[in-house]
Amino acid sequence: MAKLTSPDIMKQKNKKKVLKIIYTEKNIYRAKIAEMTHMSTQTVTNITKELLSEELIYEVTLEKKALGRNPMALSINESGMFVIGVEISVRSIRTILTDFSGKVILSTKKDIEKDINVIDILKESIEHMLNGFDYVDNIKGIGITVEGIVNADEGIVVKAVDLNLYNVNIKEELEYLGIPILLENDVNGTAIVEKYRYNKTKNFMLVKLDSGIGASFVLNDELLSSTNNVSGEFGHTRIYRNTDIKKCKCGRLGCLTTEASIGALKEKYQLDYETIKKEVENGNAEIRKHLIEIAKLTGQLLSNVIVLLDLDEIILTGRLINDFNSILYDEIKTEIQDNIPGWVSFRRLSVLDINDIKNVSTQLAIENYFR
Repeated sequence: MAKLTSPDIMKQKNKKKVLKIIYTEKNIYRAKIAEMTHMSTQTVTNITKELLSEELIYEVTLEKKALGRNPMALSINESGMFVIGVEISVRSIRTILTDFSGKVILSTKKDIEKDINVIDILKESIEHMLNGFDYVDNIKGIGITVEGIVNADEGIVVKAVDLNLYNVNIKEELEYLGIPILLENDVNGTAIVEKYRYNKTKNFMLVKLDSGIGASFVLNDELLSSTNNVSGEFGHTRIYRNTDIKKCKCGRLGCLTTEASIGALKEKYQLDYETIKKEVENGNAEIRKHLIEIAKLTGQLLSNVIVLLDLDEIILTGRLINDFNSILYDEIKTEIQDNIPGWVSFRRLSVLDINDIKNVSTQLAIENYFR
């Protein structure tokens, strides 16, 4: 492959910039694109002509004049571009193929069993998508989210204990596919998608209460990252009390995840999660009382984070908050309100339904394509 020159690189950047504007703005005129990008009208015309020939965009008539040629707006060809999304949890690998509008074309799910090779299943799942699809050349990227510590820049799963993945370079493993790969931690991925959804500068923390506990921060409209890729390990903040202190998988004592996670509930009551839910539905006072204690512990620790970072909002997600919202939400909210001073910017505690974030991996792949 010939090496790209500086003008070639600039042309590709301008092309992506124009394409992204057409994608986000929808039905936009060439003159407006020139205004937004500070490119000349002729440059925009040349770029859009190329995009039209590649069938990545199409022309739309928004207004009809009695005389003369009708002005033509531009729209993205959402049904002609596709992405694959893979969501790897401790329970399953879910793979979906969608177009850029989010319409699901194909979908598969593989439960993760003991001693299963996650990488083999990952490859098989993606290859299944490719083999069953007629427009492989129009697949613009693959987005992968993983429950674990991830180096997104390098495409490496640094550590995912329950998946038995340690320092696995996913990008290299999938390089043979010839499709751009984006790897992200599942909670960070959700926060990134939420950031684009707000479409404005915002300071928020997203907390996932599930098998374990994870968090992600968006500060001044940027995802917080760290040297060792472990920012947001909210589940390993300490609970300070004198009795009943439990040892965490990380080796320390008193981590929040030893009390406020699904894994902790299952261990405490020696029941599977579905049975725990049924027990609560049937009025089990002991488990309900423990859930209230979980909410208070979580709210206390969240209030400290709010004061430290002056957050505008906390977003809760995950099966625990979704399944026990009626018990947990008000208790967490009250605990936060009782423990933060009046001068902080905090305005809202919200819940993001897990059913609204199922296709995070495909949305990440789309956003990555426009970078």
